[in-house]
Amino acid sequence: MLIRFSVENFMSFRDRQIFSMAAAKHTRHPSHVVNIGDRRILKGSFVFGANASGKSNLVKAISFARKIVSSKLSPSDTYRRYFRIDSSYATKPGIFQFDIYAGGRYYSYGFAISYEKCEIISEWLAELEKNGNERVVFERNVEDGRNKVTTSIVFSNEENRKRFEIYGNDTASDTLLLSEMRKREFIRDSEFSDITAVIRWFGNLVIVFPDTKLSSEPTFDIGEYRDRHDEYLRYFDTGILKTEYVDRPFDEVLTRNIPNELRRIIIDETEKRLAENRRQKNPTEFISVSIGGDLSYKVHLVGDRIMASIAMNNHGNVLELFSIEDESDGTRRLFDLLPILEKDKEPKVFVIDELDRSFHSKLVIGFVEQFYAKADDNDQMIATLHDINLMDFDILRQDEIWFIRKDANSGAFSELYSLNKFNVRFDKKIMKDYLLGRFGAIPSFDSH
Repeated sequence: MLIRFSVENFMSFRDRQIFSMAAAKHTRHPSHVVNIGDRRILKGSFVFGANASGKSNLVKAISFARKIVSSKLSPSDTYRRYFRIDSSYATKPGIFQFDIYAGGRYYSYGFAISYEKCEIISEWLAELEKNGNERVVFERNVEDGRNKVTTSIVFSNEENRKRFEIYGNDTASDTLLLSEMRKREFIRDSEFSDITAVIRWFGNLVIVFPDTKLSSEPTFDIGEYRDRHDEYLRYFDTGILKTEYVDRPFDEVLTRNIPNELRRIIIDETEKRLAENRRQKNPTEFISVSIGGDLSYKVHLVGDRIMASIAMNNHGNVLELFSIEDESDGTRRLFDLLPILEKDKEPKVFVIDELDRSFHSKLVIGFVEQFYAKADDNDQMIATLHDINLMDFDILRQDEIWFIRKDANSGAFSELYSLNKFNVRFDKKIMKDYLLGRFGAIPSFDSH
């Protein structure tokens, strides 16, 4: 679970901004809070603000950090990502820090980068102990391209100590030590449990932008919860009675907007993967084929022919099924987000940009209510949105409501703050106060 995220010098975030999922002392909606030992953690938070206030930049900051953990820095990642309103920030570090609960422990993990040199400046991982102290798992500083790594790990053998020392010292300046360690088999040993817990946490951090299609991801297979999927579609009044899956020849499915040469390459590669899958001891029924990040298909062999399993929707006439392209934008968006409502083997943190994109207000509210009712207890949803109908104490807790606004004086940089900073009665209709500007984070129009 995410406890706190802070970012400094990234896009519109000039100064350090802190976003917290720690629950306050409010008693409303107790089911929205998870109690872990003596700590209370929110399952959800929702960020409101005007257009261009920085809401999407918060999601991009988290996504940026996750990408570096999973791969490495590249010039395309760092290009003009600093606070560009003041050119001096091009030479200042970008700093990202996550306080998390993972593997039964609390950790603080973070790093600082140089935009100018496209390299890691420093990196740290510490366990946050119950007595308030920090146990530094490792700390890394890069000076003149050379690493200096210190650690409190007690190694079980000399070989592991040497391996960690070698990889720590040899990690490239554009790569996080955490990213380097995730490639190494020896971190499965018990002394590296802190590192593997944090790596696993980032693997379960799911970033959802308006065009993200979770339903196409291999880890979110609609087939695993098909009955509940249909129940959700009826619950949200989409007009769909049932989603049917029909086989279509893969080569025919690929005819649209894909050049013949590329289509042949895709089919050849798919044939090789299916043949390899068949040779496995426990072959899967389907494999997933993704094309350009936008298209994804579940394919399998029927005899010697590759068939794609295509979702078709029954609106009441089984002889006339509708494809997903026939549905409204809101229904398509719902298809993409429904996997969030499902329990999974491991807890996930969903960070969603523009949750309300193409959604009616009642659908937004219903989706949030279903998340709290159906998602796993340790799942979290953090979402940006404009729809202020969700800004209601009958739906959300006070500490679940956050705002982003541009600096009141200069309008140049983003400020992030919680509704908790205001003294608001629980019987107050905060939507009206928000529109009147009491909490800021609304558009301000020039009358001239």
